[in-house]
Formats: sequence, structure tokens, C-alpha cells
Amino acid sequence: MKRLVLVSGLVLLGSTGAIAATSCDAVTETPFANTVEYLWDSFELDLLASTADIPSSQSCAVTASLEIPTGAVGYYRVDNRGFYFHPTGETTESTIDPDDFPTETETYSDEVDNFTHTAYYSSGPRASFEGDVGLELTGDVDSDAEAGLDTTDIAVFYTWEDELQASIDALAGGQSALVTHISSTAELLTGGNKPVDVQGSEVGILGGRGSYMFGVAGHYSIADGFSLLGGVSLIDQSAGGASGTGILGALAVRYVDPVQTSGFRLFGEGGLNFAALSTTFSRSYLTNLSVDPLTVDSTTSAAFGSAYVRGGVILDVDSQNQVLLSTSVQQTGLGIAGYTEELTPLNPFPLTVEDQTAWFTVLRANAAWTTELSPELDLTANVGVGATIAHTPVNAEVAFVGDFAGTPQSTAFVDYGLRLGWMPTADLTVDVFAQGSTAMNGGTHAQIGSGLRMKF
Repeated sequence: MKRLVLVSGLVLLGSTGAIAATSCDAVTETPFANTVEYLWDSFELDLLASTADIPSSQSCAVTASLEIPTGAVGYYRVDNRGFYFHPTGETTESTIDPDDFPTETETYSDEVDNFTHTAYYSSGPRASFEGDVGLELTGDVDSDAEAGLDTTDIAVFYTWEDELQASIDALAGGQSALVTHISSTAELLTGGNKPVDVQGSEVGILGGRGSYMFGVAGHYSIADGFSLLGGVSLIDQSAGGASGTGILGALAVRYVDPVQTSGFRLFGEGGLNFAALSTTFSRSYLTNLSVDPLTVDSTTSAAFGSAYVRGGVILDVDSQNQVLLSTSVQQTGLGIAGYTEELTPLNPFPLTVEDQTAWFTVLRANAAWTTELSPELDLTANVGVGATIAHTPVNAEVAFVGDFAGTPQSTAFVDYGLRLGWMPTADLTVDVFAQGSTAMNGGTHAQIGSGLRMKF
């Protein structure tokens, strides 16, 4: 069969031997379990009147016993690979014409090149793929134009709808995990690991490892038990099939009853949390390509916003010990920028997610204990239980299959923390802390850190 060789920009015509008449003779191989390859012996075209046995068009039948089994969904991919030489403006058209599927054509008009013409055919259960492949060379008779088909590959890819559904449910679970753990982190910016009745005003820095954070936070006493709290921090955390990197902010107003009534004091708080994030979501699904699931990670941007109210009682056990009991309700929106996964051998069923906003309600009950170990040392331990209730499905379109709606994934969680504060001077406090949250369906986020606060 003739071949085109490109050397330093020059086009040379060569031959593997005597020029044979065009035919449909081929060797078939199975380079992979899901692929049948036709190696064409002499599938070539020209426009020379003197070579009547080499026509300007040719079509050959192909068949591949590649099954899409009952219960599966999938597709066939067909690749025509060949070459063309168009010295005076000729064109070559590649055709893939399967039985029971639409015909696909691709036309090439460049002067010289190799080509790969790929077509995809979605299918339900099917025993085999059959059809015809062809080439047509068009131009002036007796030009030196040539074209040929070297190989035709037929491959089958399939999976199951319940696998795809579970993978998209995992995206919804990742969103719930992100909301759960970021909500826990945001509490550090409004003094969630400190006593709620901190006296005076202060500002400081804090940082954590494990789930990274570094930021500033402050507390400003207004009057008559009211105070303003807030902070902003860089964060980088990952749990439950999702990760978020970006900037997190929080702002809150708190009221603490300055007068004890019947052995306890009331307090209330309302606030906003917000974040701009680069996020990664993971999903996995089985295909015919491997006995192990294929895992796909997709990165996109996200905006997190929540509003919450919190209230409870402070029990002043004695002059050194205080217990706080509280409940909170938080409404959260998580806006996800749309994205499309890439079709690759490791992701034969990519999906597209349009821009969408998911809504969540976070309910939480918390208990905290603060004790004064010495005039310079205090310790706070806290634990909370709650639930992140998801309201919004993840809508996605899977290539070659269709539309899916990921089921909203609600989850129960616990969060926990320990902080030790040391006051080397009356106006300066050094904190070390450990903080984390664990969701039943959303993994664990944990960090250790330290901070420095200064009164003003």
C-alpha cells in the first residue's frame, strides 16, 4: 500500500512494494478487550485514469462482536485513520455508515496530512456493531492526488445507570460535606471556641494546620451586653469527596444578658458567613474498562453564603466554671459554576453540570464548658451534634446517556473542639486549639492551630 512520508516539509511518495489494486482485504486484531481493529491491506484511492484498478472511492463492510449487555448503557466509537495528498485543491471525504445508526462524514481539504475521523453512537443493549466505512477522493482527473485508509478501530464502552446515578449522588454528598465543614470552620471567626461573654474588645490573628486556615478575627463590645464579631480567613480543606480553597468571612451580632436570673443568663446571636472558593468534587463509577471504579475529579468555582440565628443559656456554675448550652439554625446557599468533564480513556462517560445553586438547612445543638485553671490560664471544651439537610438535587447531563438528578444528600454530624488560653499580660492572650467535624456521610475535617489576641 502507498504511504505518505513528511520529511522537512517536503512531501515524498513512497511504496511498501508493488502497487496493488484497491480491495477490502484486511487483518483484524483485538488490541484491547473492548476494541476490534481493521488493518487495511490496500484501501487506497487516486484520480489517475491509467490506474483503473485504483478507484477514486471505496467502501468496505466492517463488523465487531462487541456486546453492550442487557441492563447496560453505552456507545460505540469508530475511528477511521488514514492519509491524503491534495496537490491541486482536491478533497477527501471519510464516511462511517453503521447499520441502525446515522451516517457520519468528515471532509478534508488541506494539501497533505494524516487524519483520524471519529464517530460516536449511543446504544442500549446490543450484540455487535456492523456497517460500512469508506473514502471518496474528489478532484481533477489525472491529478497526482492520493488518499488511503490505514486502519478502522471499533470500540465499545458501557456502564450502568445505577452506577452513574450513584456517582452523581456523590457530587450532591460532596456539596453537603462542604457546607457542613465550612460552617464549622466559620465559627472560629466569631469566637465559637471561646466563652460568649468575653469582656471588652479585642482583635487577633489565628491559623491552623491539617485543614489549613490563616486569618484575622475580632470582637467589639458595643454596650449593654451587645457586641459585634467577625473575621476573614484563607482556608483550604477537604473531606467527603469535596475540597474548597479560598477566602472565608463571618460577621455576627451577639447579645449576652449581663444579669444572672434564676442561676442562668440568656444569650442570642445572628450572623452571616460567606466564602469565595475554588472547589473540587469527586465521583466514581464502574465501566467495562476495569474491575475497579474510575474516579473523576472536577474543579470549578463556588460561592458560599449563609445566615444563622443562635441562642441559649449560660450557666455560671461557680467563679471558675461556666457551662453554655445552645441551639442554632442556619440557612445556606452554595452556588456552583457550571463545568464539563473531559472525555478521556479514564472518563468515558463525562458529564456536564450547569450553573446551579443548592440550598441547605443546618440544625445544631452545642454544649461548651469553660474553666479557669489559674488567673492566667483558661480551658474551653465544646461538642455539638446536628444535621445538614439538603434540599436541592444536582442536575447533570452524562454524555451518550442523558440527564440525571443527583439525590439531595442530607447528613448528621458532630463537631468538637478544645482551646487553651494563656494571658501573659492583661491585654494579650495566646490560644492553642484543636477543632474538627465529622459527618456521617461527609468525612472528617480536623485542624490544630494557634492564635494571638490583643485587647483595645
